[in-house]
Amino acid sequence: MSETVFRGRSVGACYVAMAVVGLLLSVYGPIVAVLQNRFEVTTAAVGSALGVQSFGAVIGVLAAQKLLRARGNRVTVSTALFLICVGAIAMSMSSSWSVMLAGAAVAGLGFGGVDSVITQIILMGSGTRGPTRVNIAHGCFGLGTFAGPALIYVVGAEHYQWVFAAAAAVSAAAAVGARGLEGGPSSSATGSLPRTEPVPSDASARPPLLAAVMAGFFVLYVTHFAVQAGIGNWGPVVLVQQSELSESHAVLAISGFWLTMVVGRFGAAALSNQVTPRVLVTVSSAGLVIVLAFSLLPAGAPWSFLAAGLFLGPIFPTGLAWLASSGYGGGNNPAYVMAGSMLGLAVAPSAVGMVIQRQGPGAAPGVLFTVALVVLLSSGALLALAAAARRVHRLA
Repeated sequence: MSETVFRGRSVGACYVAMAVVGLLLSVYGPIVAVLQNRFEVTTAAVGSALGVQSFGAVIGVLAAQKLLRARGNRVTVSTALFLICVGAIAMSMSSSWSVMLAGAAVAGLGFGGVDSVITQIILMGSGTRGPTRVNIAHGCFGLGTFAGPALIYVVGAEHYQWVFAAAAAVSAAAAVGARGLEGGPSSSATGSLPRTEPVPSDASARPPLLAAVMAGFFVLYVTHFAVQAGIGNWGPVVLVQQSELSESHAVLAISGFWLTMVVGRFGAAALSNQVTPRVLVTVSSAGLVIVLAFSLLPAGAPWSFLAAGLFLGPIFPTGLAWLASSGYGGGNNPAYVMAGSMLGLAVAPSAVGMVIQRQGPGAAPGVLFTVALVVLLSSGALLALAAAARRVHRLA
């Protein structure tokens, strides 16, 4: 796919769309207490709002692939943004918990479509600059995750409806800009990034190795998203009750977590031409484990969460570049990995919420640290699989 896929202001519209879905990911954490009081629901039930959104995102990723092949980039991205707009409006006007959940589910459908399709368009349509550009796109996603808590801090948690209304307005504006995208059936679903790793030309025809690689990326993303969602949505609760910060300062601290994720992604974009994706992902995973060890100390949690964002940031976009350049990222494989990995976003908020409800906020850092260990183990397993692929290449 050539870069003629982007015309007019469509590149900017795609970046804005990524920022909107980032905001939707991060806005729930700072309003946990308000949602509990307004709708009279439990801590675990509040976590289900993001879980429902993420389950919707899984369906959205898969549905978007079919629409992408049938109708092309423009229709797929515009439809996804329309769903976000409808869902955000429903959440901004909801008077019952069921309407809130329904809005989250509809927004989630659009979330999955925007995240997966725009990532594919940029990654597969930018040649060797794909890793750099996809990190920039997800840096914009990160700016949205920072904007969510920051806007809640500015308007006040009790006025969260205005933030959802703003998300609806911005997604509608992005949909207008997306009209400049190439309109025909897209090749982004079948393209691939130029390979940077020596692998057999028939890599996808080796089922055992292909299955192992896909499973490795699936576990990496599920656990990475679980840590991200755990800190982003339950970090304020942990910091208030364990580190004794005020609610406003806790929200501000979690805004810092999302901001350091942005820094991590733009940093990875700057390094992508000098450092291979597998090295960036592995180093980031190791750094995540080290900094989250400090969250086990009450006084260390604020700084630990802040540093965790720096190491979490590069894993998702750089991991996609690693998959795409490995020889195993052709066709719909990246989309399937993304869809499956969003289960981490779907399950983590409710799971961590249940831990907090049963054992108190002090148990959450231990859970997050344990999951981070699995992130590191999965990246190590992928390194071993990459070495196995190189051996197969030498023998082929």
